[in-house]
Formats: sequence, C-alpha cells, structure tokens
Amino acid sequence: MNLMQHAAGLAESRTRATTEDAHRLSQQLRAAKGRIGDLEAKVRYHQERVERAKQWLHRICAEIEGRFPTSRTVEDIPEPRQ
Repeated sequence: MNLMQHAAGLAESRTRATTEDAHRLSQQLRAAKGRIGDLEAKVRYHQERVERAKQWLHRICAEIEGRFPTSRTVEDIPEPRQ
C-alpha cells in the first residue's frame, strides 16, 4: 500500500509539473503570435512605403524626362513593379 501511495504521489507531481510546463509554453506561444502579428504589420507598412516611393521616383523621373528631353522618352521609363 505504501508503494502505491508513493507511486500516486510521484504521478501527481509529474502531472502538476507537466501542466505547469504546458501553461508556460502556451503563454510563450501567445506572446510569440502577438510579436509575429506586430512584425507582419510593420512589414506591410514598409512595403506600402516602398511602393509609394517607387511611384514617386517614377513620377519624378518622368517629369525630368519631360522637361529635359533626351533620346529616351517617358514611355521608355519602366513602370514600378507591383
């Protein structure tokens, strides 16, 4: 009987430790998902800025070509890639 009580106590202790580990890992996973969401939002923000900058550069280049014509024409200037 003593051996069974010892085994039960050991099993309970391991179960408690495993539950605590699972809870801790669950919290870490939630935090990581939050950080991932923040980083994805930052990536989208910077991608949009890059696209706007490309559009402005194309517009500026086209205006320069319009004011100071060379052998190239505005139509030769590649459109910004999407």
